[in-house]
Amino acid sequence: MRAERSRGEVWGITPDRWPAEVTFNRVLDALIRGVDRVILRERRLLWDDQIALIERLLAAGMAGGRLLLRVDTHTSLDQASQLGCGLHLADTRWAELPRVPYCSRAVHNAETLRTVGTSIDAVLVSPLFTPRSKSGVVPPLGLSGMRQMATLASVPLIALGGITPNRARACLDAGAAGVAAISAVFGEDPTELDALLRACHIAPPLG
Repeated sequence: MRAERSRGEVWGITPDRWPAEVTFNRVLDALIRGVDRVILRERRLLWDDQIALIERLLAAGMAGGRLLLRVDTHTSLDQASQLGCGLHLADTRWAELPRVPYCSRAVHNAETLRTVGTSIDAVLVSPLFTPRSKSGVVPPLGLSGMRQMATLASVPLIALGGITPNRARACLDAGAAGVAAISAVFGEDPTELDALLRACHIAPPLG
């Protein structure tokens, strides 16, 4: 009997360009369709509007651990920790973190990965490939970089940057626990998200 490859998570990151109502509907749709977690990265919106979006999504029945609000100051960290959602931290060292349903952090190199504390549930490693949604200023890590990071990590790694359905399985095989994307999840072609979900959630058997 052939063993099944492990299931990988699919994360979405909001593109920070829509009105709040559109963002609400697109995030809700993505989570209903099977995206595991969404990072709300709406820096263009006022902070109070970001909080309101999270509150609406929670009221719609979405689990707090599937909604991660990006925070980058201690003030926003303290306020966000009271909402009942998860948090995504900017690539910054935090001495203490409150208890929340889920907490992720951004990492761009092996040196920073070593600073991740035990209160972090997952780390987004980027850029794995050249990002599709913006011009990259950091050289891509590639699959070899993901393999190196996987040997050092004490928490699950989520690959970010240039993720497509065709690249997703290779990321998982290189040691990622999942993939995160802006364009593949929130782009204009809904079939791309379907393909990404199939690549990660319905794993083919080993040959």
